[in-house]
Amino acid sequence: MNETGKNELNVLYCCDENYAPFAGVSMTSLFMNNRDIEKITVYLALDNVSKVNKARYKRLADEYGRKVVLIDAALVVEKIMSYNIPMWRNGYAANIRLFFPEYIHSDVERLLYLDSDTIITGSLKPLLQLDFANNCIAMTLCSMMTKAEVDITYKTILKHNSGVMLINAANWINGKWMDKLIYHIENVRARYPAPDQDLLNIVCAGHILRLPQEYNFPPLYRAYSDDIYFKTMKNTRIARKEIEYAREHPVIYHTYRFLGQFPWHRDTLHPDKEIFDEYLEKSLWRDYERKLSPQNTVFKIERVLYKILPKSLFFKLFTVVYDIDLRRQNKKLLKEEKKSRAGK
Repeated sequence: MNETGKNELNVLYCCDENYAPFAGVSMTSLFMNNRDIEKITVYLALDNVSKVNKARYKRLADEYGRKVVLIDAALVVEKIMSYNIPMWRNGYAANIRLFFPEYIHSDVERLLYLDSDTIITGSLKPLLQLDFANNCIAMTLCSMMTKAEVDITYKTILKHNSGVMLINAANWINGKWMDKLIYHIENVRARYPAPDQDLLNIVCAGHILRLPQEYNFPPLYRAYSDDIYFKTMKNTRIARKEIEYAREHPVIYHTYRFLGQFPWHRDTLHPDKEIFDEYLEKSLWRDYERKLSPQNTVFKIERVLYKILPKSLFFKLFTVVYDIDLRRQNKKLLKEEKKSRAGK
């Protein structure tokens, strides 16, 4: 990276209208806690996002003296659909990040992708100095590493979480990683339980730099003690001291779904509710009308058990059910893929 780029941060969010307000809250936390970075440009790859939210993004950037670039991701979504990559939670936004070279300025040297459900509470400046060596991306290890995930896709590689991803654009392009992803999609497998994350982990294995856990701090570490976590999550490659340090020095909270709920739900039990609410109230989306979380039977039972069972027992039961469901999803996706390829 050249000297002029060392105090410049380029950030990418990808979302549809459902997640548009939460991307705005995340941006608010980003701007508030990174005043020490001279220049921040936020790229928003949007799938059918309203004019109201687009206008708020621009207003937010203006208030903090930052730059925002709004991108219509319709053509990218069409491409994703053409490759037969499945939806993730009723949308294609999660996979838009894979095609970033098609809509991000070519002079961007490194790009930080953030999920819309992240809250940034510390400085990201150390990421500007990160030495990639020959790696193309940097991610933290995933907190959930169960037996099913080892059996299905991660037998010989580490599993990283793609909700926070620092990309070395030059290494990515020079290494032809987009071509390698597309080759895998077309010739090996397109449908995985976690579409973008599984693809990145499998195709880019050996070329992923490991970020410290404080850059992607999940709700699991707040909901359960370290003793409970390590007793249950026997396949993890994360050291106890890493989690302890991250808990004391969090930089990015990743407030992904917990018990079928997000921190913005009206009835939420999410461990990150308070930290999310703090930045929601400081954002232009403070008028967001909270909705009830999904009320299907499985989630209802899960929440009741979480309230009444000892946490150690609940977490053990949760991982067993999670494994069963993951194997079911994988079997279904493999069947769909086989049928799809046979029809070509």
